[in-house]
Amino acid sequence: MVDLQMISVILAASGLLVGATYYILILRNAEKTRRTQLFMNIYNRFYDREFQKCYLKMLHNEEWNSFEEWWGKYGPSNLEHYSGWMAWGTYFAGIAMLVKQGQIDPQQVSDLLGTYILWSWERYKSIFKEIRARSEVRKRPQLSDWLEYLYHEMKKVEPSTSL
Repeated sequence: MVDLQMISVILAASGLLVGATYYILILRNAEKTRRTQLFMNIYNRFYDREFQKCYLKMLHNEEWNSFEEWWGKYGPSNLEHYSGWMAWGTYFAGIAMLVKQGQIDPQQVSDLLGTYILWSWERYKSIFKEIRARSEVRKRPQLSDWLEYLYHEMKKVEPSTSL
């Protein structure tokens, strides 16, 4: 026969099980909320009007025939332009770090920014590679390393062209 002590133990164990299950659900929801907030921060930054001005100016208005020409026209001597160029580069580098650390899903990044990432790397690959070759600091990943990493991650998840 079941006595009062056994019922008490069963109820206590059931309470712990319900509490643990509830806690796990709360943690999962908090993680989902955190990831959503992170993703929205990325989204909001990219579609900020000033950020878009810098990005579009860089992507569509720059013309050059050699690294030296690009460096002379758009490098550090043109602080206004170069700071915009660095802003989008470090933005994509930050996203690359989040992707590499598993903090954000590469497919989400591809769905929102994949085309821009692919265009950016393909347009500036030669510039980045030349900056990388001339850089004296190679102990840590540079901006171009992260953008190249992100480019390759986007290529892995980019949608198929055949439907």
